[in-house]
Amino acid sequence: MNYKKAYDSICERGQTREIVGYIEKHHIIMRSHGGSDDASNITHLTAREHFIAHWLLARMYPTDYRAQAAFKMMADVRYRNRYTPSSRAVAEARERAAKLSSEAQKGKKIPRAQVEKMIKTITGRKYSVETKSKIQKSLIGRSRPEIEGRVHINNGVKSKVVPFEKLQEYKNQGYQEGRLPVKESTRKLKSQQNTNRRWINNGITNKYPDISDLPYYIGNGFVLGRLIISKN
Repeated sequence: MNYKKAYDSICERGQTREIVGYIEKHHIIMRSHGGSDDASNITHLTAREHFIAHWLLARMYPTDYRAQAAFKMMADVRYRNRYTPSSRAVAEARERAAKLSSEAQKGKKIPRAQVEKMIKTITGRKYSVETKSKIQKSLIGRSRPEIEGRVHINNGVKSKVVPFEKLQEYKNQGYQEGRLPVKESTRKLKSQQNTNRRWINNGITNKYPDISDLPYYIGNGFVLGRLIISKN
């Protein structure tokens, strides 16, 4: 398949028609490749077309980490009218990003002192109050289909997440609402693991990676801190 031809076709179509309803803006030439925010480099696509465009870019540039990271982000982020890809597409996106990340780090361990120095350097990089307000307003009311309409339950031995309509059925089997309490040994282990992790966000989604992976995320538009999404 000629990936570039298919990609160009999608982008050109997006610039020569009007879409009624939900649309997503897409940079024809990726910003990481020198693309600008000018109207000539912007095309308007449906959610599905936008996902396919990034899928094609990932295949066009198999060794470009930013292309793979963008594809993975499109596959992982779920809200509102975003396109829900197939499990095969999600698996490919994650595998591509993981492979390049692994190859980039192979034989190269970033010293903790260097990572901590980088963290201090970028700590001041924050979104303005106006930008945060716009992001939060745009996310209000967006659902999380993977958990919406479901509830945590447990029977004292194991936990489950089940649809609300089946809650009473499980209660009749001895389950109760809520998760199992965390064991002290597990709590200590998580506490130790958390010392090597940092919350980061890209204005849309949060991640909690190991500090050794921070250079790759920071290079792809993430900043330190956790994005708080209002539910009111």
